[in-house]
Amino acid sequence: MKNTSYTQEIKEEILSKTYSENELRALLSGFIKSNGNILASSSFKAESIVLRTENKNSAKQIINGLESMYGIRIQLFSSQKNNLNRKKIYTIKIDQKVEEILTDLEVSDGIVPILPNELVKGKLFEYFLRGLFLALGTVNDPSSSNYHLQLAFSDEVFCDYILKLLNSRFKEQRKMSFKKITRKTKFVLYLKKSEQICVFLMVLGATQSRLKFENYRIERDFINSNNRCQICENANLFKTIKSSKAQLKTIEFIKSKSGFNVLDSKTKAVIEIREKNEEYTLQDISDVLLEQYNIKLSKSGVNHIFKNIEKLAIKLKGQE
Repeated sequence: MKNTSYTQEIKEEILSKTYSENELRALLSGFIKSNGNILASSSFKAESIVLRTENKNSAKQIINGLESMYGIRIQLFSSQKNNLNRKKIYTIKIDQKVEEILTDLEVSDGIVPILPNELVKGKLFEYFLRGLFLALGTVNDPSSSNYHLQLAFSDEVFCDYILKLLNSRFKEQRKMSFKKITRKTKFVLYLKKSEQICVFLMVLGATQSRLKFENYRIERDFINSNNRCQICENANLFKTIKSSKAQLKTIEFIKSKSGFNVLDSKTKAVIEIREKNEEYTLQDISDVLLEQYNIKLSKSGVNHIFKNIEKLAIKLKGQE
């Protein structure tokens, strides 16, 4: 059984929803506006609309929607992409009520492209975006190292129009800000922040896909957080051992000069703990002093003792 890509999962979820007639019109408008190729007759009249998709279910749902709304019959053809890539391309050809459909879905006036108006107003814009995503959208698998959602347009005027609508509709939320780049012959709107991708998935109505994305994101953040903590712990341990070695060297020097005898019992206890436990932090030594020696001394107090030991070593060296 072939694995379904994350993008396909999102599209399947969009297609699984139930839509009212106006919501379906907006979705079909977004799909055909960004996917359709209008073929004209010799008299420059729109003769047919050709749509292509790699998703068989998308093709079937688009056909069902168009047939039920306009009372027409549509054929579906399939072909192999090429010899190397064995993916199938599904072609939808509409040759009935063509101009009526194009006008009603605000795709074009005859063969002259127009920008949608009524079908992108208010809540309908979200359903228009669903149609756009079915035709143009991709999202990286949430288990990958990079987050990336994009809509790749062939028409820059239409791309800029959608970008303007996106920026104006979601301006107040400040949770979604699409960027635009040109890539070869495509004009791409994209999101790279995980929080913004989650918002867009909610707009698409892809609740389950969004939950999957969130779960992967939480898991990755947890792993990254643990890794950062481990790095910090390793760095702190290295720092502790480095200080410990210097302290032990100083203690050894003091003992060699018979300076150990002049030390008080508290300092001797700190030295004894350090000699037995090179990896102990100042706080660890403070804890052991209380537990095993019944000596109450704070972390800063332990540090002060080591400073006094260092001063004694310097004094002894000065007497040589």
